[in-house]
Amino acid sequence: MDDLDARFNELVSQIDADERRRMRTAAAKGVREPRAPRRRPHPAWLAAAAVVAILVAAGAVLAFRPDVLTPDVRQAPPSRPVLTPAAGLAPTAVESTLSGPYD
Repeated sequence: MDDLDARFNELVSQIDADERRRMRTAAAKGVREPRAPRRRPHPAWLAAAAVVAILVAAGAVLAFRPDVLTPDVRQAPPSRPVLTPAAGLAPTAVESTLSGPYD
């Protein structure tokens, strides 16, 4: 261990007083290494990500709604029938034979 101490002291003695002062103040400040500037992604990566996102969305739609690909050739029945009177007939009033609401 004394050998290491001697070598360390020899190296420190080669550093002048101004440099040691700068080293102490830098250590006291806790200087960090400068961060590298953030790079923006290349436009080709953004385009590829957009294409992948569209394909994933289309796959999800087809997975949950496979009927989207097959056209429905049947005519859907109307939601409620439309009643029209026959030609020449006028609508007549219907008389109720019930005397009360629970009959």
